Parts: sequence; C-alpha cells; structure tokens
Amino acid sequence: MGKGRTVRPSEGEEWIRKYLELEIRLPEQFTEEDLHEALTRAEYLLDSWLEATEVQAGAIPQLDIGEINALIWMSYKTKQPCTKPDEPGWTFSDPARHEPDKQKVVQQLAEAIEKAHGEKLELGNMIFSYSGPKEDPRLFISRRSTKAKR
Repeated sequence: MGKGRTVRPSEGEEWIRKYLELEIRLPEQFTEEDLHEALTRAEYLLDSWLEATEVQAGAIPQLDIGEINALIWMSYKTKQPCTKPDEPGWTFSDPARHEPDKQKVVQQLAEAIEKAHGEKLELGNMIFSYSGPKEDPRLFISRRSTKAKR
C-alpha cells in the first residue's frame, strides 16, 4: 500500500512531495476481516507519518545560515572561538548570554531545534542540537558536520 502527499509550506516556497509505501504480509490463511483490519492499520500509519512530516516542514522557521555562523561558536578542541564556519563547536542556548543583535538568531535557532525531529536540526552541512550537563541538558547549542558520525 502506498500513499503520498504534496504540500507547499507557504507561498513562494518549493512544493514538498512525500511518498511512503508499506508492505503488508498476511498469514497463509486469512479472512476478509483480517485483510480489512490490516489495510486500515496500514492506512492509519501512513496518514500519521505523512501528517507529521507536513507539520514538521511548515513548523521550522526560515533561518539565515550566515547569521547562525556569525554567532560566537566555541571550539571543542581549543576552547577558543571557532575559526571556520564548519568547525564543530558550541554556543550558549540562552539568548540573554549573547550580544543584543544576536539574541533573535539564537532564539530562532533554539526554537527550530525544538521543532526538528529528535531535536536535531540539519542546516546546510551542519547538524545543530542541544547539549549540556545532566542538570542542564539544554545549556548549549552544539553544531557538528553532517559528514561526522551520527
């Protein structure tokens, strides 16, 4: 069974097409009722996955990668500000810990991470997520290359 959905998150944006297929395996001896139940369950699963994708695509705000790279990212290795835009690093997730002109960018990035699947946001060639100690696991926003191990 297959189902698809095409959506346009907002005017002026590209159309997003998502198509999913499920293969249903029934036991050798099945009744018409078994078939109907299996198809109903499969359709429910496909619908829920397609709707989740639709909400997720429209829920994440537009972000400017240049503004995100302009934040002060601290290198894990040197503990100094990162020197390259694709260097793994961290920055504080609390907008108040940033310069006033950077606070909105931090706020938007944090909101986008929260709305992303698994709180891992892929933008360009980087993955952004929360990190921090047990007592404050959202203290930092971390970034790492999409080429690194996931």
